[in-house]
Amino acid sequence: MAARRVTSFEAFHRLVPSIVKRLSEDRDFMVRAMANPVLAIAELGFELTPEVAREVERRARFSDAARTRLASIEGKLFEAAGERFDPESDEDLQRVLFVRLKLPRPSGLVSLAPPPARPLDGPRIVVKENTPGGRKGGKTARRRFDARRAESASPTDPLEQLRGRHAVVDLLLQHRAISLRSPRLASRAGYDAVKANPRGVPVARVVVHLPDHTEHDDGRNARI
Repeated sequence: MAARRVTSFEAFHRLVPSIVKRLSEDRDFMVRAMANPVLAIAELGFELTPEVAREVERRARFSDAARTRLASIEGKLFEAAGERFDPESDEDLQRVLFVRLKLPRPSGLVSLAPPPARPLDGPRIVVKENTPGGRKGGKTARRRFDARRAESASPTDPLEQLRGRHAVVDLLLQHRAISLRSPRLASRAGYDAVKANPRGVPVARVVVHLPDHTEHDDGRNARI
């Protein structure tokens, strides 16, 4: 059966209630959708255009304010570079900075890939787990992890070696200051690993506080 092509975010938003229904019915599917909602949507038989997939990813990762700020930076970034590219792609960055803009490559620099994300603005997750002890052979302990209180220490950004060399570099560093607060979606390999062993994810209940997006409300209070 051919995948149903979704060519606009408005069309995707109308599908949200049925997607949410499927998530509520299948715990394992919910777990892998948390890892990468774009791949989970494809698994349901929908083909998102690159533009729609990017918008879905942005809404899954960032708040309204962060998305607005990133869009503003990207407008200036693409104008300064003279082309559009993926600011989070090592391959694109190498091509733009060292081939198109002809910046000198720092000695020993192998990759411009960003360091691991610093989830300072991430979701709050509540995990329930059984622990030994108690009168009835065990008790339930609740542990709350607030990603916004995670340690902010991270490896040095390789782009720092190029700071001040070109307006594009400085804009990229501004972009990363925002984008690194939220991890990218899982790769295909990571998604498939979760799919193969969903019970290996030690989460009994997850409470995720998402921003309220109502600009395309279809009257059923669907959220993304």
